[in-house]
Amino acid sequence: MNKTYLNLGCGNRYLESWTNIDFVSSSTFVMQYDLNKGIPL
Repeated sequence: MNKTYLNLGCGNRYLESWTNIDFVSSSTFVMQYDLNKGIPL
């Protein structure tokens, strides 16, 4: 079973092997998304 790890509201603290989500993307490893709309998964 594969697990997906989420880092919500990560800011500048992201892990390349996780799914990182924040309002403003600080890296190509961070998905830009407004979490007020829910979790996009």
